[in-house]
Amino acid sequence: MEEDLYQGMAGNYWLCSWMDVYLDPSGASGPEPRALAIEHISGYVHTPAGQLAYPNPDDFLGFFVAPAAAGNPEVMQQYFDTSCTLYASTAQS
Repeated sequence: MEEDLYQGMAGNYWLCSWMDVYLDPSGASGPEPRALAIEHISGYVHTPAGQLAYPNPDDFLGFFVAPAAAGNPEVMQQYFDTSCTLYASTAQS
């Protein structure tokens, strides 16, 4: 059980870091890093943390990835704002 907690924490931090690249408000990351970020975010469902959080990968892909890839990152931004507070606080340090 403790191992699942640590996998979840590490997986969430990893996911948040790629979301940060994708959601970069300055636009400095550009189209290539954003495409790479979407690719990595899509792969989250194949990580141990992603498999625990989303046993049905299509739920994650349809909810987070598809809208963002289509140009609507609103749901991803909401997730980042509420669930990536640990990442945001350490990334700013």
